[in-house]
Amino acid sequence: MPGWSCLVTGAGGFLGQRIISLLAQEKELQEVRALDKVFTPETREEFSKLQTKAKVTMLEGDILDAQCLRRACQGISVVIHTAAVIDVSGAIARQTMVDVNLKGTQNLLEACVQASVPAFIYTSSIDVAGPNSYKEIVLNGHEEEQHENSWCDPYSYSKKMGERVVLAANGCSLKNGGILHTCALRPMYIYGEKSPFIYVIMVRALNNNGILDVFGKFSSVNPVYVGNVAWAHILAARALRDPKKSPSIQGQFYYISDDTPHQSYDDLNFAVSKDWGLHLGSSWSLPLPLLYWLAFLLETVSFLLRPIYNFRPPCTQNLLEACVQASVPAFIYTSSIDVAGPNSYKEIVLNGHEEEQHENSWCDPYSYSKKMGERVVLAANGCSLKNGGILHTCALRPMYIYGEKSPFIYVIMVRALNNNGILDVFGKFSSVNPVYVGNVAWAHILAARALRDPKKSPSIQGQFYYISDDTPHQSYDDLNFAVSKDWGLHLGSSWSLPLPLLYWLAFLLETVSFLLRPIYNFRPPFNCHLVTLSNSVFTFSYKKAQRDLGYEPPVSWEEARQKTSQWIGSLVEQHKGTLNTKTQ
Repeated sequence: MPGWSCLVTGAGGFLGQRIISLLAQEKELQEVRALDKVFTPETREEFSKLQTKAKVTMLEGDILDAQCLRRACQGISVVIHTAAVIDVSGAIARQTMVDVNLKGTQNLLEACVQASVPAFIYTSSIDVAGPNSYKEIVLNGHEEEQHENSWCDPYSYSKKMGERVVLAANGCSLKNGGILHTCALRPMYIYGEKSPFIYVIMVRALNNNGILDVFGKFSSVNPVYVGNVAWAHILAARALRDPKKSPSIQGQFYYISDDTPHQSYDDLNFAVSKDWGLHLGSSWSLPLPLLYWLAFLLETVSFLLRPIYNFRPPCTQNLLEACVQASVPAFIYTSSIDVAGPNSYKEIVLNGHEEEQHENSWCDPYSYSKKMGERVVLAANGCSLKNGGILHTCALRPMYIYGEKSPFIYVIMVRALNNNGILDVFGKFSSVNPVYVGNVAWAHILAARALRDPKKSPSIQGQFYYISDDTPHQSYDDLNFAVSKDWGLHLGSSWSLPLPLLYWLAFLLETVSFLLRPIYNFRPPFNCHLVTLSNSVFTFSYKKAQRDLGYEPPVSWEEARQKTSQWIGSLVEQHKGTLNTKTQ
């Protein structure tokens, strides 16, 4: 098989890194492209060491960015698609998981067709097959048996549909007249070094006197080692490119396991950690039927509470606890203006300050979680550290942050460029004081200096600070226009529904969404909170930060506008390039 190249998505992940390492050792491989949203410094260093064996190109991009995928697929012989959002606990929004795991897969297949990539390998999951009931028993199942997960949880569903799309694409015509060949691998539960799941389990045990949680004692599964799963992907890549082997595997899926003994998840955790003194907790547990119905009850309570409360893992608390254990003396929390409000579009706050009482009363997940996070941080001020020292904390509440690479402005500009340069109009009734990202970053530097300064520290410990700059008070729509007008973008029609009517329409949409939720996940285009947030008069002064931190915004409004505008200019040029490519 003469020189070839391979693209691996999710390359910075647990499995993706192992696949890259093995690909780098493949003979006649000219290039391996590693695609992920972001690569850690450790991963970059690891991949750079592989350059002596093969050309490894790291690409940072989003699986939902069709243009990024087309560029990544140019000149590629094989795509190995491992990128996915994995969550079976319900912590990640259903739509996010479906977008990445299903829509992202569809985007990648389309990119392969356009770039004429002839081979596509999909990393599926054992969850695609089940189990559907704890009473169901499958021993040494195989591909000829009919096993299909009937749960509607986002992960199983999105992986199942992703696999279907991939296998259905086998035999599709490519742009150059060739044929696309696909297959899918369904690994069992994957374990090994750097497993994010085992990492969490071990950290919990280490924080619990070496006692491992017991939860899956009734299971019997055959986990598979990450290195063996990676090797299966290499063999699949070879086989799809081999004219003799390829016909028999095109459009097929394969279970991937190894000789790891059949055992419970609890026994696996113990087997890989017992050498270090970790041990399983009490073997007593609720009878399985009772445990199942308790889970059902909790899910029901969760569903009923969802409109008013959405639980999120206490990440900030975990970080504070880590600081206490590691004796870190200073902690700065990036809070949000959302902590303060607004609570009603009728509420007017002009140049508010820290001495005034402003607290968000909405129960939306972001505002609530940031508010509670800030409370926890400020309450932790004065805590004793493990080495006998004292933890000092403060919080910064920036206004709406704009600037180069803003993900919010990026979405707004892309929508406008795809709409003949017309910017959406939604927040015309607002008056806010946005803040440039560089000034917010500078405020964090000053806070870090101040917390370490014996003279300044006492006055800022346990305090929060509003962070703004000299950006003019304006609506969100006017800000979008100000930073993009140099490139011909303009606001759409100034007509809109009266604000009270817009608010009640949002309320109606939320009500419909709530009523449909048991059978359909309807996401309204806007809600009451968004209408309020986008159409309120809500500005704050940075005088307290100026007094205590010595904060003076280093970047003026005009300089900030120009920098943001130049970045938007690069987006405009990219868009023009895309249009030129489409018309050729």
